[in-house]
Amino acid sequence: MVIVLYIVFFIFCIVAENSSKTQKNVFLAITLVAVSLIAGFRDVDFWPDTGGYRIAFLRNTPSLGNYVWGSNPPDYQDKGFFFLSVLIKTLTSDWVTYATIIAFIGLWILIKGINKYSMFPLFALALYMSRFMFGRQFIQIRAGVSIAIVFWGMQYVAKRDLKRYLIVIFIASLLHMSAWIALPAYFLHMVKLKPKHIYWSIGVAFVLAAFFTPVIRSFISDSAADIHVAQSYTTEEYGYKSTGKGLANPMVYYQTLILVLFTLWEKKLSKVTPYYITLRNGYFYSTIWLITLCSYSVLSARGSTILATYEILIVPSFVRIFHKNNRVLAYLLVGALSVLWFYLNLSKRA
Repeated sequence: MVIVLYIVFFIFCIVAENSSKTQKNVFLAITLVAVSLIAGFRDVDFWPDTGGYRIAFLRNTPSLGNYVWGSNPPDYQDKGFFFLSVLIKTLTSDWVTYATIIAFIGLWILIKGINKYSMFPLFALALYMSRFMFGRQFIQIRAGVSIAIVFWGMQYVAKRDLKRYLIVIFIASLLHMSAWIALPAYFLHMVKLKPKHIYWSIGVAFVLAAFFTPVIRSFISDSAADIHVAQSYTTEEYGYKSTGKGLANPMVYYQTLILVLFTLWEKKLSKVTPYYITLRNGYFYSTIWLITLCSYSVLSARGSTILATYEILIVPSFVRIFHKNNRVLAYLLVGALSVLWFYLNLSKRA
């Protein structure tokens, strides 16, 4: 039943793209509120991590009147997210309201970015809901808000405004430390990458992943131990968190395909896609991270997913490759992909 509702939603998004900007903004606002409420009322026992966030908010989060500046209880790894929770706790002690507000903040920032960057905002939002929403608004809610801030800050990469981009990354990192992974994307954008550089880099990344994994793991594990960062994600005794599927991970090939297609069609897409180079370079960085570190589970996934969010702007652009008379086929293909993502992300939680 949920799948059917998503299919109807996706079709409506495509049809509504022909409406006025005001009408689209109204629909985006309605979707924002509806999805936030759904996230707020989600089953605590069904969704991973949700129970932990609920206990942390109800038992270990003070109101602003009892807050000690700089304090950080064990349940909260990031002081910025703890302070945000304190502010909400000052207004309400209700878990559902708290979860709804957190989801709303992340989605609101994301939609602000989508409206700024995308020619197809409803299309992009529909893709986000199938590809990323469950993991960010229902499970990793800290990362959901943090990544949305980084996504919105893409404009400063395009403008080469390092000062403002650093501020964006800093604020995002207060909610989830992994936001710092997006910083090199700024400097990569200063390099004039040609398609051949991207293709060669992909090849090198696959060679490294296939033949030099022990060297990579040794270097990263030792580095993480030296600076006391992400050790649970890089040390083998922590089990599934540190051990990934390697090159058997289908996500490696999916993301590589999206990058190759986006690069292959550069001449046409760069003329009709806002921020094309910024999107391509950021997604390139994300893909190389994913391939090279594919022997890790959490490290590769969480690191690559930050800028993989650009995918919701990249995939809709593929429709522009098709002639106007054949775009129905393009929408069907992307729609099928989106429904598949929605099904896979929902079913693996069951």
